[in-house]
Amino acid sequence: MGTLKTFSKVDVNKMDLSEYDDPVEEKPNRMGKLGGAAGMLQNHLGGGEDMDEMMNNLGNGMGGQDFDEYKITAVEPNDVGKTFDVTQGKQQAMKKIIAAGQNFENPRKPWEVEICYSGSLEDGTVFDGEFATTPRIVPVGSGLLVAGLERALRTFRLGEHATVTIQPDMAFGEEGDEEKDVPANAVVIYDLKLIKMFEVSQVTEGVRKKIIDKTTNWESPKDLCEVTVRWSAELLDSGVMIVDNAQYQYTHGDMNILGFWNHIGMRVDEVAEFIIEPQLAYGETGSESLGVPPNAKIKATVTLEGFVQVDDISPDRDGKALKAIIEKGTGWDKPRDLYELAIDLKVKKAGDAGELLNKEDLLYIVNGDDGSGQLLDGACGGALINDALKLMLKTMAMGEVAELRCKQSFLQTSEDMVIEAALKSWVKVEPVPGTGEQVIRKMVFEPEKEYNRPNEEATCTVIFFVRLVEAPDDVFETSGDEPLVFVQGREQVLRCIDAAVREMKKGEKAIISAPAEWAYGAPFCTFGKDKAGASGSAVQAIVSSHYPNPPAQPCLIAARGQLSKAVSASQGAPGG
Repeated sequence: MGTLKTFSKVDVNKMDLSEYDDPVEEKPNRMGKLGGAAGMLQNHLGGGEDMDEMMNNLGNGMGGQDFDEYKITAVEPNDVGKTFDVTQGKQQAMKKIIAAGQNFENPRKPWEVEICYSGSLEDGTVFDGEFATTPRIVPVGSGLLVAGLERALRTFRLGEHATVTIQPDMAFGEEGDEEKDVPANAVVIYDLKLIKMFEVSQVTEGVRKKIIDKTTNWESPKDLCEVTVRWSAELLDSGVMIVDNAQYQYTHGDMNILGFWNHIGMRVDEVAEFIIEPQLAYGETGSESLGVPPNAKIKATVTLEGFVQVDDISPDRDGKALKAIIEKGTGWDKPRDLYELAIDLKVKKAGDAGELLNKEDLLYIVNGDDGSGQLLDGACGGALINDALKLMLKTMAMGEVAELRCKQSFLQTSEDMVIEAALKSWVKVEPVPGTGEQVIRKMVFEPEKEYNRPNEEATCTVIFFVRLVEAPDDVFETSGDEPLVFVQGREQVLRCIDAAVREMKKGEKAIISAPAEWAYGAPFCTFGKDKAGASGSAVQAIVSSHYPNPPAQPCLIAARGQLSKAVSASQGAPGG
């Protein structure tokens, strides 16, 4: 057993750099050092005149806007009481801030907005007060507002409140508005508040979408996903209700459902309104049962309640193995070959025809050679359950619960089956790089927030215990009463420990399995040469890095090829 307690990396300042090319002289850069994406581009171009010219061409502000123009669209609470020109210096429409808005979006065409506004003359006479307190929904760019008010509106953020003073040329002009009692060449003042914005888009030909309630969720269903929505629908022309607050479930991508369902582009908890052309609704025939006439346009309000993610993971993507995620896991890591997993496993015939297997806390080695795969297949009538399970588990995250719906041809059996697995935990088991996969490292403890590993010539401190395969009850060698300090690559420790420690983080504890040629039988290793009779023995060592006190006893040791036995034996080891 070994413990890597500390290590020190080689000081590159002491290296002879004369054999390397001289550094290229950097161009002077008038802009200084930039960060983020601009910094990456600056590094690529080398700074200097080329970078300066490019940045000047982009403009001095956000997205090519100058700062003043950007500021008009992004007022802050400390701007209350200030006045901004929304006509780029022409002073045709000036907004004075009463309350700043929030978020980062401004209205744009073809969105819709919900606003309250009133219009008055300079003497205070109100000529438009219908929507002073009653909100009005207006399409952006529709021409329903005077030009100056429309221009100001597009600079607002959600919740922003301002007065907008508009000159005649962007209001009612030389003629005024007799119906509103607005005289010729009148300067008008609007009180405007942006209450809500609705994103509107043409999601596909024949489907127009308006988001009623946005969501913070980012997940959206794709083909094969099993989607649950709640919806209401009416005939667009008459307003007659045809569906009233009904729940509906469908498979995304199914060509046998109303066509618009495959184009809704919604996220979980989002609410949206759709205007649907006949070809993606009930078509030329309509629906007699719902009272939909032929070639009818539909207006539908839809809430995406959720969906089950389904992926085709069959090797040929032919639908023979569909994985459905029942409960999502955490993190991005997925199990790899040799990982030791703790799973709950159920196997049943499709359609609840009968349960074939039900195991909790099953130890499963991914692509292992311990014979457990054959046992699984045998318990399920010879179906190739192990191959399907291995394929499934390699796509799962920690804590995930999923089921794999398998066609009989995929399992080489006479019936379709469903495999349900819950991935509860795992232990990482990996071949040590540079050993031809002969040395195996099993991580018993992996420290958090530790990323550094030793490099060549690094000085390392370890504690280790070694047992031989033929004498698993006896400790063959240890690092001693004190941790062992050695230099990487100097043959000062067993060859398998030297290679494994280079992959370990400080504080990590691992079990190392190795054949004789990577232990006492290594031809160039001087460590342990006094251990008579050990040169032909495979070993397993427990190595700990930065472990404060050696364990009272080491784990039992097993040869490589008996890893499942070693796992079982090591479960009772101190500190494991």
